[in-house]
Amino acid sequence: MSKARNLSLLSTVEAGATTDQTKADLNAIGVNSGRKNIIINGGMQVSQRGSSSTSDVDSTYRADRWITRDYGGIGGYTYTHESNGPIGEGFHKSLKLQVSTIAETEGNYAYGIEQRIEGWNGFPSDIGTAGSKSLTASFWVKSSVAGVYCFSLRASSALISFVSEYTLAANTWTKVVKTIPPYTTAFSINAEAGIAFYMSPIMLAKQTSKNTSTTDAWVTGNYVTTANQVNWMASTSNTVNVTGVQLELGSTATDFEHRSYGEELSLCQRYYWQGGLSNGRGVRYAYSTAGSNRSAGHVTFPSTMRTTPTMTIVTTPTYNNCSHNSFGYTTADGFSQAVTVVGTSMYRAYYGVYAADAEL
Repeated sequence: MSKARNLSLLSTVEAGATTDQTKADLNAIGVNSGRKNIIINGGMQVSQRGSSSTSDVDSTYRADRWITRDYGGIGGYTYTHESNGPIGEGFHKSLKLQVSTIAETEGNYAYGIEQRIEGWNGFPSDIGTAGSKSLTASFWVKSSVAGVYCFSLRASSALISFVSEYTLAANTWTKVVKTIPPYTTAFSINAEAGIAFYMSPIMLAKQTSKNTSTTDAWVTGNYVTTANQVNWMASTSNTVNVTGVQLELGSTATDFEHRSYGEELSLCQRYYWQGGLSNGRGVRYAYSTAGSNRSAGHVTFPSTMRTTPTMTIVTTPTYNNCSHNSFGYTTADGFSQAVTVVGTSMYRAYYGVYAADAEL
């Protein structure tokens, strides 16, 4: 947003002539607002699950908060947390995908990248009310395949959808900006800890049943593509990179909100946490005294999670003759774990790598 535009908005406020849209635009330039980017990990800084993975399973998380979709199709992706971004834009990382399994007949299933936005974060849009505000999405994308791609935003259980096309040249970083108009028809997004929006900055193949001919406007129904969407899933040599994803209130795209790594990690850990390392450097749970065979310890999560998470073992190293027995009491704030101890020596310790999943 230009300096002249900012001054114009501030003059409007001084004159007392504010509107809902003016307020949204003011939020975009940081006036009377907190964090502006609704998207978490839009700069792809955080990837707790690892720097690479390959999967054909729908809704697989890659970089934190970002999942790949196949909507039931057989196609799959290899993910890389890549040190690559548009030059001069301040992005050190991007989410890179390469086709690992070619999709079946074009049009059968949609494919794409998605972030699910929690209700708490979607409420400021006031979608489905008379005070509904515009939203603006912006992001950087690079694909090895030139052609028409689709951006989509769906609200609560995909009852309404916004789809917009854009064109990419091959192997060229391109900034895409899409403004989503207000939706004032009575409608309630999923509340609080549920899913408010599904946002896909780029779709990678179309699905006939999810195609719409209406673009750049809200439409009733579950749509993510148009008939013009390129079939990126056609070759295992195809790649795509995405970074700098932002969704903000207002009708103007502002500069990307670069948050610190620590802030971004903390936001991600509301949904997923992975703690500990192997080889004696992980989460330390318990000591045992001579003659006992069971001990327990408790771990507090660094951030309160969205809901009580599902606990899994990522790596189970046995250290000093101890081994995992069971997970005990788990809440959104932490968990306990029982450890089986072999032998009777004093002060045996156990270390491990664990994951807590409270994703939407």
